[in-house]
Amino acid sequence: MAENKRVFQGRRINNRAVTFILGVFCMAFLSFFLIRKILGIIYVDPQLYPYLEILLPVLIGLGSGILFVVIDKQVTIEIDDESLTYKKGKNVEKYSLDAFAGTNVINNYMNGGYSGSDRYLKFFRADGKIRQISVPFKEAEFSDIVSLIVKKQRADNDIEEITNGIRYSFDGGRRIEIPKDEFIQTFTKSSNTKRIISIIIAVLSVGVCILTYLMFELYVFIAMAIIFGFFGLSLAAIVYFYGRKETKKALSDTPAFVLIEPFCIYFENDKYDASEISKIVASPYSYDSIRQDEVTFRTVVITDRHNNEHRYCFGRAPKDNKKMVFEGYSELVASLDSWCFANHIEFRLKLG
Repeated sequence: MAENKRVFQGRRINNRAVTFILGVFCMAFLSFFLIRKILGIIYVDPQLYPYLEILLPVLIGLGSGILFVVIDKQVTIEIDDESLTYKKGKNVEKYSLDAFAGTNVINNYMNGGYSGSDRYLKFFRADGKIRQISVPFKEAEFSDIVSLIVKKQRADNDIEEITNGIRYSFDGGRRIEIPKDEFIQTFTKSSNTKRIISIIIAVLSVGVCILTYLMFELYVFIAMAIIFGFFGLSLAAIVYFYGRKETKKALSDTPAFVLIEPFCIYFENDKYDASEISKIVASPYSYDSIRQDEVTFRTVVITDRHNNEHRYCFGRAPKDNKKMVFEGYSELVASLDSWCFANHIEFRLKLG
């Protein structure tokens, strides 16, 4: 049992020195202004004022830095052939691998920019409810953990019997149709709507500039031209072009169908023999949204034996655009997973 155990360790901020320094700096900076405000209200001996103004924020910062290091406890995950053990400080939880209920990833954004992800493993508890375990690991380590859990779940079964059964299920080919034409029509309608809105914004902006030129003095016209002309036309361009290039590229990478046979797979006109593939990575079908700083399409990426990547897109996630959702995506992912297992190919979900 011990020989088959793997251990993963990490913290939300892995470098404790970084945690301490950030805690000291942030809290000292914030408390400096608060203390100045307080010292301005209450009476303090003028000779003590400079010392209190500096000393108190430093002490608060040092105390906060130590507190952050203590709070940011190390998380240890141990996985053996039958169970996963989760340790955080003195808290220890153990779950059977058969109780694994999937994953959950929450992507965080600040001012529109991606600022990190909160990753969770889900397990069924004895009362039937689901327990979410926070896992402070990066995407690659998180993916390793999930891949290992799935692999060990399957290890208890008769691999040869399962493999033969999977290959038999693909005899004659399993064809999965993708509504590519519907996606293109939706994109075209959306582009036409954006074009109309952009023209309206542009016409209004130019119209305001012309009226200003006819009715007011030169400096007013210049000001209005800058505000309504430049910014109005810029807004019109953003409305029309935002996401257009990425969406067109994603649609060009969308196959009309996927055909899966026992030892090969077709993405429309592209054929891959099992012997040519080293890994397949797919967007999880359970995620309602895809990260905003990537192309917001569900993707399947095939890595061949020469380490070349081939990407295919399969519509958006439900919260990203309900009109461009491929309803059969979960079936596609399950079929790819089974096919990879039968042909000894690594299959992973891109877990964010």
